[in-house]
Amino acid sequence: MRLIRQIVCLFTVSVILLLTQIAAYANSSWVWISETRPYDLFPLAVAGTVLLETIAINCIPKLKKPLRVFIVVLLANLLSFAAAYLLLCLEWVVGFSLYPAVDALERGPYYLICIVYLVITLAAELPVVYFSLRKCAESKRMLLLTIVLSNTLTTAAVAVTERMICYGRW
Repeated sequence: MRLIRQIVCLFTVSVILLLTQIAAYANSSWVWISETRPYDLFPLAVAGTVLLETIAINCIPKLKKPLRVFIVVLLANLLSFAAAYLLLCLEWVVGFSLYPAVDALERGPYYLICIVYLVITLAAELPVVYFSLRKCAESKRMLLLTIVLSNTLTTAAVAVTERMICYGRW
């Protein structure tokens, strides 16, 4: 059990370091070089995330209720996406951007997925999925661990994909 904790901690720290961006923008102009923008990948990211999380959460803790797991994971993901975009829109409304929301996405290196997004995802999805499915799980602990790891892995995968496909320069 101690080894599992160490692996989870190491994995979490690695993901945090991978997703954290520290940059000085110095009021420079950002130009997207790729034709694809992060928001173009959003529908594919949603579908892939829901599919992978459903498979993991149904199979690893052995829930054996794929339809119920799918519905719960879908609703939880919609909640987490809505929470993340609501926070992003609030930033724009409060004045962090001089441009309308869509224009702001074009004028800066606004990758949609980052460490803050992972925190929002876990805060939104973990209670919904866990409390909806805990009675179906053989091991509540395994269910909890699977939810956290599957969300962390899918968020990291989408972040890496987003940065590989969508690129720009100052």
